[in-house]
Amino acid sequence: MTARLTATDLRVTLGPNEVLKGVSIELHAGEVHALIGPNGSGKSTLMRCLAGILRPKGAVQLDGRAIAHLAPRERARVLAFMPQRPDAPPGLCVRELVELGRFPHRGRCPAAHHDTTVCACMERCGVETLCERSTATLSGGELQRAFLAMALAQDPSVLLLDEPVSALDVGHQLDALALLRELTHERDLAAAVVLHDLNLTSRFADRVTLLHAGEVLATGAPSDVLTSAHVERAFGVRVLPPDERTLRFQK
Repeated sequence: MTARLTATDLRVTLGPNEVLKGVSIELHAGEVHALIGPNGSGKSTLMRCLAGILRPKGAVQLDGRAIAHLAPRERARVLAFMPQRPDAPPGLCVRELVELGRFPHRGRCPAAHHDTTVCACMERCGVETLCERSTATLSGGELQRAFLAMALAQDPSVLLLDEPVSALDVGHQLDALALLRELTHERDLAAAVVLHDLNLTSRFADRVTLLHAGEVLATGAPSDVLTSAHVERAFGVRVLPPDERTLRFQK
């Protein structure tokens, strides 16, 4: 399978700390690729490198082209990035925020197509009833869903989401990740998502990369990465057998 986004031997030093130490990763079309690891392991830094925001040592290529050589608008047509704590520009309502996702395509599609795309993305992310609300009045979870709708409105081939469900309740977490998986398979996207919940990772990811201290500890199918040995080494906790107090959720 040909990789859509490839990072090779990424190295990033911030101040005195080497945050990434030779990390390589491939994102494939039609796969949800989860990035997991303890706090400070380099997940968000890696995502910013993949998005072209940070310029690391090493190489990041999008469909065979160096991402550093792409103009911002050209990159935005194919790659959407949702940061960990996105800030909405002041004074916007939800519809106007989502419409920002269409900016890279302005002048390339009829206005009616932009409107249809914006409405469809708001509906799929469950924010259509909030369309006239100011973003300043939204809860953290509502704002995350609005930003997800904006990212989808870019109509990208690569979708990078840094902790997109951290502010959502359990029901909306399941809905959001089910939607991500559905769209990834349906549109043949290459999607990377930073997650902390290992159960959600196991359920929704096609492929997992486990980072530890700025290095790749393991990568592969969830069953190959989420082993007792890997979890104990990375997180310092033991994996115990499930018992009657274990909570499992399904929608």
